[in-house]
Amino acid sequence: TPVGAFVHDYTSNAWIPAGTAVFVVTDGSSLRTPMGSGIAAFTDRAAAEGARQRFGGEILDYGSLAAWRRERMAERHRAPGK
Repeated sequence: TPVGAFVHDYTSNAWIPAGTAVFVVTDGSSLRTPMGSGIAAFTDRAAAEGARQRFGGEILDYGSLAAWRRERMAERHRAPGK
């Protein structure tokens, strides 16, 4: 049974609780991430806003990010030829 979700802070690479992180979500072309998702976590909103200004995209909290990912997955399954 999971006891919590943790993510790496994009700037420091430190583990932080996902529920308190602020995420920048891009199309993946401007913000390079290890798995190519274009999603980066930050400890605070100011750091996330700086990244958003640099890389584009939008800022989401953990709950919004989870909903965003569910919608992207649903879109992929609805796409023609899938």
